[in-house]
Amino acid sequence: MKIVSFFTLLWYKGIEMTHQACPHLQKGFGPPPPLARRGTTVGRRYLKTKAFDFLDYRAFLLSVYHERKSSDTGFTYREFSRLCGFSSAGAIKLVVDGKRRMSLDAASRVAAMLRMPGEEKEYFLNLVRFNDARSDEERNTLFAKLKAAVGFRKVQEDAITQFEYYNKWYYVAIREMVSLDDFQEDPRWIARRLDPPITPAQAQAAVTKLLKMGFLVRDPEGVLRPAQPVISTEPEINSLAVKNFHRQMMKLGARSLETQEPNDRDVRSVTMAISKAQADRIKQMNIQYLKDVLDVVSQDDGVDTVYQLNIQWFSLVRDPDGEPGETEDFTDQEHEDEE
Repeated sequence: MKIVSFFTLLWYKGIEMTHQACPHLQKGFGPPPPLARRGTTVGRRYLKTKAFDFLDYRAFLLSVYHERKSSDTGFTYREFSRLCGFSSAGAIKLVVDGKRRMSLDAASRVAAMLRMPGEEKEYFLNLVRFNDARSDEERNTLFAKLKAAVGFRKVQEDAITQFEYYNKWYYVAIREMVSLDDFQEDPRWIARRLDPPITPAQAQAAVTKLLKMGFLVRDPEGVLRPAQPVISTEPEINSLAVKNFHRQMMKLGARSLETQEPNDRDVRSVTMAISKAQADRIKQMNIQYLKDVLDVVSQDDGVDTVYQLNIQWFSLVRDPDGEPGETEDFTDQEHEDEE
């Protein structure tokens, strides 16, 4: 039987943040703060920008600044910082430019100056934590808090869709699986066919979710077909979602060493000393290789299986001036020779 490699290729491209306030945002609230003078108030009574519309707190602050600047050309970052009660006149500018992180105390001052209600203030503080988190584990925990906010769910549907699609490896697998010649829209069939298997309840929920998100559609005969909705979201969520997915697929790749026969998998590796220039060249070769594989897939007919193709290319040494991290042991202790 002919085995056809089928996989999902993920591309991550940063999306430049917009500096314009969204015109559809809801009207603000509250009287001007007491520090206001000659109409230069940044109080929410005069602003449409809301924190819920952003996944980057620096972009939010920049949008607040530009919106106020559009109605008062004399408004400056110095005034913005003064209204927040910061002793440094350049505090807001340094944060917006990415030269300084915002502390939670500083974020609370901004929230107070903008007269944010409780849920929006909590969202803004979590957003600051999320953007400045040092690990993906922490970012995942904080994103769960962000998307729990009602205001966020109303305006960030694309971000939630992107995150949920890549958060479960079998969502992507089932989207590809519907192209199989022998595919059956039966939760038990889907659950058993996947490797590793899932439960029929998970399979049914996945199909329902994929239809709702637009990754699956029904043709005129009612048959499931894969689709690719146009989803545009911020790079913070795009990157986090894709890294979560890569981690799951790399774990499945390691699992295949124990669960699949050699003729059903192909795992290769090589360790090399190399110049950075040649390392960059090999990275580009990997990209071209994936394009070549896609060309092969696009010419295929009569698909009968689903495969995952992972390519890892990473350094095993740090730069001479780099700070060393914590010691970690990746050896296989169970099979390590005793000394």
